Amino acid sequence: MLRHKRYKFLFVILSVIFIYFFHSTFVVTFITRTEKNKIGIIDYNIKRVNNDRLIYQGQYSDAVTHGNRLIDYLHVKHYKGDIYYYSAESKTGKINSKKIINGLNWMKYNGVRYINISLSSKYYSEDLAKWINSNKDIVIFCSYNNQNNTADYPANYKNTIASLQKGQKHKNVNCVIYRSNNIIVINKRIYYYKGNSFLSIESLLNYNK
Repeated sequence: MLRHKRYKFLFVILSVIFIYFFHSTFVVTFITRTEKNKIGIIDYNIKRVNNDRLIYQGQYSDAVTHGNRLIDYLHVKHYKGDIYYYSAESKTGKINSKKIINGLNWMKYNGVRYINISLSSKYYSEDLAKWINSNKDIVIFCSYNNQNNTADYPANYKNTIASLQKGQKHKNVNCVIYRSNNIIVINKRIYYYKGNSFLSIESLLNYNK
């Protein structure tokens, strides 16, 4: 009887340790019900996907890219609206502020108010900052680099909403801070994603203003 109590006590202790570790290591999320019928993404080229709700502006890649993973995340989260995706990648494989502004103007023309730009650069663009400040009806969601980075754009621009994991340095006052960037999505199956970019998509889906 005494041995049984000891095993039960040990089981409770181990369970508490496991729950604490799991809670501090992962962000667990489920299907997101959102009223947004349009979402925008500005990123690199993507590999062609079979998605009737995807409106794509750009060249196609031969391989699965970061952008494909963002689209996949929206699919796993059960997002049913339109995805307006603008590739800001140039012919040389680079992204610059002019291409991002072109993408933002394309989004605005198509009536997209919620836009994700999960890119990371140390370069500050006066033109891009001016566009963001002049179009406050457009809500731009960004992510900080996965590593500690205090000079990180577009996440550091004013009038953007940036996402990052707890413990990272940041300058943006409009930040959504998560305990981790290890994300588990439960939707019939269990899906695992890692990175601040997916936190930014999560912030966009949950934004209610």
